[in-house]
Amino acid sequence: MAAAFRFPRPGEPVDPAYIALLERIERESILLDSRYRIPGTQVRFGLDSIIGIFDDIVSAAWSMRLLAYARQIVVRPPLLRKMMLIIAADFFVGLITLRVPSRTCSTVPTCATWRDCWRR
Repeated sequence: MAAAFRFPRPGEPVDPAYIALLERIERESILLDSRYRIPGTQVRFGLDSIIGIFDDIVSAAWSMRLLAYARQIVVRPPLLRKMMLIIAADFFVGLITLRVPSRTCSTVPTCATWRDCWRR
């Protein structure tokens, strides 16, 4: 079982394992949220966005497969069009997250990293 830590009070010694854990969390959050940058822009993205794209593509492909089954059982064209519209809307709404720059949430918004907050 992983060690449980509590937030140290000011002036209390800090366990090195606690600092290592915070550094690991920071590395992983950067990897998920803002590790990569589109060249020539300030737009940053992470693995979370990339995984989200594949998730949307797989979901749309699976839905299109179900749409093909619906055609095989002779579903009426108006219903097929409605199904296609729903699939397209789901896919494009899922892609909106690519256009919104991701920001890492912080309990102390004035700090650039946890180290800056710790020093205050």
